[in-house]
Amino acid sequence: MTKDHIIKIRETLKGFPIMITADNQRLYYGGAKDKNILVWDDNEELLQIIRVSIEQRGQDICPVEVVFIEYDTIQEITLYPDREAFIEYLSSLSLEEEENKYALEMTRKAFHNRYSNKTPMDGKWEKKE
Repeated sequence: MTKDHIIKIRETLKGFPIMITADNQRLYYGGAKDKNILVWDDNEELLQIIRVSIEQRGQDICPVEVVFIEYDTIQEITLYPDREAFIEYLSSLSLEEEENKYALEMTRKAFHNRYSNKTPMDGKWEKKE
């Protein structure tokens, strides 16, 4: 991805959990409780991921690791907004009337079945009625 794409996507729904796919399906998560810390360096086009070490033999030596990902290896960014932010995002798109109607209905059903009052960022999930 280009730097401009990464910044635009990252800023679209800022503050919500994010998943980064880079370098052939290596997944990195940020913005959620007990997940990685993502440090974006737009000047150097470098993402730093600070996390608990996942190396089997390295955890005794050093329990944390910092992974450096160049922006051009990022293949996909997935954002996980709450209902209000997602509906606002939908309204910013130029959807046809039928597409918008379908998207809102799909959103209503999905959030009704699975949504919580809290975000995964604070680690407190409560079913929304």
